[in-house]
Amino acid sequence: KNDSSTYPKENSLQGSITRDALGKYSFSKNAVMAVPTPKSPGFIGATDKNPIIRLAGTSSKAPLYGIIDQTKIKTGTYLITFKDTLSAQKYKLPGKSTQDSVMQGPFAVSYSVTDSASGTILLKDNKFFDLKEGSFFNGLAVKMDSTWKSLDFIQKDSIYWKIASAPDSTRRPMTVATPFIIPGLNYPVKRAAKDYAIVFQDTYSEVSNRTDTFDVVTDAAFPAYSKLNFKVYDVSIPSAPKRLKFIYLSDGDSTAEHTIVPNDLLVLSDENGKNIEWLLSFGKGGTDTAYKAKQGDTLFIKFKKPFTAVDKFAIRTVAPYYNVDVAAASMKNIRVVPNPYIVTNLYETPAPSGVRGRGDRVIKFLNLPPKSQVHIYTSSGAHVRDLENGTDIFSSELSWDLRTKEGLDVAFGVYFYVVESDGISTKKSGKIAIIK
Repeated sequence: KNDSSTYPKENSLQGSITRDALGKYSFSKNAVMAVPTPKSPGFIGATDKNPIIRLAGTSSKAPLYGIIDQTKIKTGTYLITFKDTLSAQKYKLPGKSTQDSVMQGPFAVSYSVTDSASGTILLKDNKFFDLKEGSFFNGLAVKMDSTWKSLDFIQKDSIYWKIASAPDSTRRPMTVATPFIIPGLNYPVKRAAKDYAIVFQDTYSEVSNRTDTFDVVTDAAFPAYSKLNFKVYDVSIPSAPKRLKFIYLSDGDSTAEHTIVPNDLLVLSDENGKNIEWLLSFGKGGTDTAYKAKQGDTLFIKFKKPFTAVDKFAIRTVAPYYNVDVAAASMKNIRVVPNPYIVTNLYETPAPSGVRGRGDRVIKFLNLPPKSQVHIYTSSGAHVRDLENGTDIFSSELSWDLRTKEGLDVAFGVYFYVVESDGISTKKSGKIAIIK
């Protein structure tokens, strides 16, 4: 149909599918023909149910993948790596300086997919982060959750206590808030996507940091408290915790014993005191009396983490394969269509107008395993034709054009067929009626 309403407005080629006088179709570069065929008996397809494997990193999310083309799936391992705002040399946030982007990083700006066996890069520095669409390679689609691609959107993941011994019913652990603006600090906050642990003890032997020990410009001097009963760690990698520097602010003498109580403030830094990361503000937890932490108690504050250059994942796939035992159990499902065969049927392409003859003549054998042979005989036992399919596990059909092995049209009547397949002892036999 040569009608502009039939085609998308982006397609300037109309009439892109044509058929000649002999019934042959021709296609433009914007059109293809798709002929669905059932898989062969014994077909074991690749699966995308296997979880993706994390090899390194601490991102809150992992990539997602799915199979879009079984015929292109190979057995192998594919590695997914990232470039982030620190490792991508020319990247900076829109409207901000390179230094600002470093302060707000790192977070991934691109990713690559590599075949681990050959080293071939299948996707290189791909900047397409989208959960609705995907990027494609070797029959797979890979998708990325970019919710926290920018640290402007970093948010709390979870805050919870691990209590050594449960408090009584009237006392509850304190709540924690994480505002971005730190009063008294004239310094940009690096919204670090980390997991923190505040570990408590019974002895008051820990010391907080003074603001003048940090590489920051301050409008107010926060003193060092010399008798605290807690330490702060970065536990983003649980097996390798890092002791962090922090600023503590509470009521009372800075030389007296202190533990965290409601209305206290805690400013978190990194292990070197180079970057101010978060301000923690403590509340009562909905009760009049807040629980005072003690030996063995730990407060965990976890933030949602974007992909970074540290993250590395692996996708492992197994190509579709043929299981002869499954195929053997399916020999009984072999069918012949149409049967009976009558002069005209839906499986034939009629001859175009003006062309004499009846067009294609075809009988199909369905549900055949790979490497099958079909032997056709007359009712008197005379051999008519042998048909053989190949090793393709993605197709289970074989066509007979109703001709003998000499190329002559067969006569009307009843014919017998026998199907056998390599590696399968069971045979399938049946009748075919050809009616005038």
